[in-house]
Amino acid sequence: MNWFTYIFSFAVCHALLLVFYRFFLEKERIHTIKRYYLLATVLIAGIIPLITFPVYVYEAPAKVLSVQVESLQPLVHSTDFTLTSPANTQIPWLTLLWMVYFGGVLVFGLRFIKNLSYIFTQIFRSSVVRVNRFIYVLISQEVIPHAFLKYIFLNKEWYTNQLIPQEVLIHEEAHAQQLHSLDLLFVELLGVFMWFNPFVYLMKNATQLNHEFLADQYVLDRGIAKSNYQESILKLSITEPPLAFSNAFGYSFIKKRFLMMQKKSNNATLYRKAIMFSLLTGTLLFSFSGRSLKVAQIQSGPSPVILENLDTSDAIAEYNRLAKYYNQYPKTDFVKKVKDMWRIRKLYESIPANKRAQLEKYPVSTTGLSIFITNDGKYLIDKKEVKLAEIGSLFQTLSAQERSNVYVFDEKKDYQAYVKRNRANKSEIPNNDVYVHLCSEEIINTDALKLLKAAKLKNSNLRLMDYAMANNKLTVFVQQLHKTLEKHNIQVNR
Repeated sequence: MNWFTYIFSFAVCHALLLVFYRFFLEKERIHTIKRYYLLATVLIAGIIPLITFPVYVYEAPAKVLSVQVESLQPLVHSTDFTLTSPANTQIPWLTLLWMVYFGGVLVFGLRFIKNLSYIFTQIFRSSVVRVNRFIYVLISQEVIPHAFLKYIFLNKEWYTNQLIPQEVLIHEEAHAQQLHSLDLLFVELLGVFMWFNPFVYLMKNATQLNHEFLADQYVLDRGIAKSNYQESILKLSITEPPLAFSNAFGYSFIKKRFLMMQKKSNNATLYRKAIMFSLLTGTLLFSFSGRSLKVAQIQSGPSPVILENLDTSDAIAEYNRLAKYYNQYPKTDFVKKVKDMWRIRKLYESIPANKRAQLEKYPVSTTGLSIFITNDGKYLIDKKEVKLAEIGSLFQTLSAQERSNVYVFDEKKDYQAYVKRNRANKSEIPNNDVYVHLCSEEIINTDALKLLKAAKLKNSNLRLMDYAMANNKLTVFVQQLHKTLEKHNIQVNR
């Protein structure tokens, strides 16, 4: 999933969760639950697009790809090598969109820092009074009382002359005690990164209104007369607006707040809305989560090599026929050679030691397969493009024993380490090793280019190997090929 798809999915999920809040929860007297619901909408909308459910598709085994292989020559492969140049894959409009997005983040981020700095400037420049756990910040401007964290901002003259009603101070202490400013800081920070999403501003308004509901409830629970409290709200509502990120006494919403003070909760209604929310969440999960296609194949691979009840003379005859054929280094099918090499090994082991003088020379038992990768992610075998499923089909037909000695080389050091290890582990019979070389079609190694140039002076049919991991453009394509091989129980790092 790319970032634009994720941001779109997040925005739609968040919008629908907020619309549900606006029409079904805002008027309910469950203010604490509503507070955490509004914060949870961001978490839910952020997680749902990241969830991926596997979808299994069963299919018959892929048709086996026939690939011709020849004797292994580590530095030389095929003929008529052509240098390729990488294609230009940049998309200007995509770059432009990112520039616009990050430009908006910069502008709104600077505004966020400016507003936050202004609040702390007011705190440091004003006289303060510590009252219990709170700090009253006394400022000269005529502003309605409002709170930020543990700070409560009051007009200095009103406070000195005791013109601020007690219920107003209790209201602001409720905001400070319940840390409502943290919610607003979170919403403002979300707005920096989602500046283009109008529903973030809807969330901010809903959060501020719910904070007022919580503070109103806090005041009324302490025995303040409802009529006196509502009168104080009306008196102080027509004043200068509060600071950003702060909770202000009487900050608009007055009609909704008065109606909420009269409302009573209905448990049956709340249960129905809880069910509706569960259905909405399930629908969002189904609609905006990802799907990962898993192909499950019915395995019908061959069993390990089993020798029939051959007598010694028949075993010698078959061994000599196969050994003589492969000692000529013929071009042959990849899968056939792997299987024949294991057949040769079993035949050799079944022949008594005193009869082995009659045998042909034991053939070089290694089988090599070179897969070239282009800069645009195409896989080539024998200069023909193949799909990952076709590459997988080569190994699908091999038994576990026949896959046991497969080595994957995507870096020069892999091959060097293998050679060093084999020199230290000599055995009477060569191992039936299979080399899978992952190569870059574009040679980017300067030493390899020099060697190619020198080699062409003598033989124009030589083609040098440049391992795939030497080309940084191929990292993703190599990893995809690794996954295909691992799916068929091939160890890519040995």
